[in-house]
Amino acid sequence: TINNFLDKNTVQSLLLSGKQGIGKSTLADIIVKKLDSTFLYINCGLDGNVDKMRTSVREFCDSVAINSEVPKIVILDEADALSSTGEGEGGRSSAQGALRNLIDQSSDDTRFILTCNYLSRIIEPLKSRCIPLQISFSIEDISKRCIYILQQEKIKFEKDILKQFINTVIKPCYPDIRTILNNLEQWTVTGKLIPVKVNIDKNMDEFIYNLFQIIIKKDLLTARKWYLNNEDKFDNDYQKLSAAIFKSLMNDSKKQLIIADSLRYQPIVLDKEVEFYNMLLKLKKVM
Repeated sequence: TINNFLDKNTVQSLLLSGKQGIGKSTLADIIVKKLDSTFLYINCGLDGNVDKMRTSVREFCDSVAINSEVPKIVILDEADALSSTGEGEGGRSSAQGALRNLIDQSSDDTRFILTCNYLSRIIEPLKSRCIPLQISFSIEDISKRCIYILQQEKIKFEKDILKQFINTVIKPCYPDIRTILNNLEQWTVTGKLIPVKVNIDKNMDEFIYNLFQIIIKKDLLTARKWYLNNEDKFDNDYQKLSAAIFKSLMNDSKKQLIIADSLRYQPIVLDKEVEFYNMLLKLKKVM
């Protein structure tokens, strides 16, 4: 499928699905560079709505490509964050519905690459207009790739240390290849594979930082859409995420009281996500 896509005469739209960190966005970037195509990139988790589809994407589709020998390409990262049902007064179309129309109207010289974590959140008309490709790798696949990287970079390693890396990094972090490679880099800073303490909480700290950056720079609705599309990052456990946020705010007792109050209710409420969002609303007021 990828080889066919890379042939300028058979380029078609793609729908790349798979777990967070598996390499969907990287693959989309590789395809664009291989084709030397004029492209537009949009992170739908942060900036995906009906208006965006009707303005920026439409304008790009109507523009003239720098390289006229290959189709222009629109990369829609986290496309499952786009609304899939009508919204607003008068039955306004969804962002996915608007995208479907754009794909049809610009089929002569524009192709689309959609990435998503949850294929079930993509409407059927979009699926039917793209070639579906689910990206997945086994632990063995990732282990072999890490060995290949070590060999290419001429990093010395012993078999028992490599086995330790597989057991303490690859298996716990699987299938998040991005996190695995970040840890591999930390283990090889001396030119030799040496164990370092794996801080699993570091991933949660990064998630919390990104969440609050969106709240501050964007708004709570955008933040909610983002964390709903990244629930696999905290195992869909809102109590666990709330506790991690509490821990990260050790020097802010006012915010900690809000979180502690929410943690009291989360075990007994029917919808923990709603209570978590209610907690964020209260935190926003004291930021």
